[in-house]
Amino acid sequence: MQIGDTRTITVCAREPWNDTGIDLDADGVYRFNATGHWIDLVIWTDADGYDSLLIQHQFESKRRVANQKWFTLIGTIGKHDDTAFVIGKEKTWTSPAQGRLFAYANDVPGFYFNNFGHLTLTVERLTQE
Repeated sequence: MQIGDTRTITVCAREPWNDTGIDLDADGVYRFNATGHWIDLVIWTDADGYDSLLIQHQFESKRRVANQKWFTLIGTIGKHDDTAFVIGKEKTWTSPAQGRLFAYANDVPGFYFNNFGHLTLTVERLTQE
């Protein structure tokens, strides 16, 4: 993306890796805005996710990003959970590395089959640090 470019994509709750088609530049500054709702089995939430329910406590450490809420919108550089960062509903962020932006709902691997809906994610390239 060039400075000033904006792209809008759909992030599906059921996909463990949503390829945004956006290539990030190292030290590029990006603004993210996510709208809409998605569903974890029967729990409706937005990109900021939701706190654990009593039944979920045993699975908290198994979430892809264990210290973040269920169904928080997460971004990664490439298909690497070790590069994960929280996007949520809104974020301005500087990319530490170059690579393809992927996104997903923060859930337990293997449990994406009971996820429904999608968010609309808009990414704007602001500047270069």
